[in-house]
Amino acid sequence: MRKLLSAFFAFLLIAGIFEWIRNTQPEQPFCNVLREAVNSCPLAEYHDTTFGFTMTYPTFMHREDTKNDHFIGGARFTYWDHWVKITMECHVSKDRKELTTMQTARWIVRKLHASKWRVGHDAFVIDGRMYEGGRPIEGYSYRRKYVRGRGVWYVCTLYYPDLYKNDLTRLLRLVNRWDAHESKKISNESAIYGYL
Repeated sequence: MRKLLSAFFAFLLIAGIFEWIRNTQPEQPFCNVLREAVNSCPLAEYHDTTFGFTMTYPTFMHREDTKNDHFIGGARFTYWDHWVKITMECHVSKDRKELTTMQTARWIVRKLHASKWRVGHDAFVIDGRMYEGGRPIEGYSYRRKYVRGRGVWYVCTLYYPDLYKNDLTRLLRLVNRWDAHESKKISNESAIYGYL
């Protein structure tokens, strides 16, 4: 009994020392924790069956309800911690076929106050500060990619705090490389036009 009691107290002493050491080590800055999560977290895919596209997102983001939102089709995934909100979303919007990709990009750049833009054959990427009610939201920006196909624009957006832009490189790359690849496999094309 005496040996058991001695072993128990020795265990408590060792556990206490480990806890003390753990608590005295400096906490990692949030930017390092965020960068590690972004770079090491597995990716998942959202599949939109109505419009036939996919979007890759990190599994540390959680899906939000978008039933009352402004966009058609798609989904929104959000991460919220340490007063930081990061959002990835995808949706479709109507294609005004009379406009070229360059003309559409110019129109959207003006509408969304974009500061940078790159145009490809049937796609373009824009970057800018976030606005709400015509006023900029301090410290937040977005990256958005539009991919043209089947009478719609497939849109993928990342909203992020400027302070952590360098820690979100993997997510920014996901938006840049996004191609809505499933958009060409829609069996019922009228399903798209029925929503617009």
